[in-house]
Amino acid sequence: MPSPLKPQQEKLPTSEVKSAEHEEKQTQPSAKRVLVVEDDEDAAELLQLFLTHLGCEVVKSLCGSDALDAVDEQSFDHILMDLTLPDYDGYELAKKIKLQQTSCKLTIVSGHQADESTMRSIGIDSALLKPVTKNDLESILV
Repeated sequence: MPSPLKPQQEKLPTSEVKSAEHEEKQTQPSAKRVLVVEDDEDAAELLQLFLTHLGCEVVKSLCGSDALDAVDEQSFDHILMDLTLPDYDGYELAKKIKLQQTSCKLTIVSGHQADESTMRSIGIDSALLKPVTKNDLESILV
């Protein structure tokens, strides 16, 4: 007879425990893979911090050529990029990226107002003006 001082714990069979853990993992959405293309290292770090807090997996590129290498090597759900990079015009880079990753969302993050007609013609989904907040990022990642 069990001791009245110790409450009994209900033990599930091992197969039921594994099944419950498996179901929990399946219901949790996978982290969004985000590429940040920003030549200002401090701005790139801040974007990475915000995105990580929002549950994203983040890859940073400090120039356009590194960004092209990254999209050659892996796929992304979302790409955030500056318009003024040391080695590429942001719109030209966006065109190249969209040719390689047609289904990813692309957002311009810049200190300058983005040209909406150019954005539409390239397939850029949105634009954010710097400084960007965590709430701004959350609104475009939905």
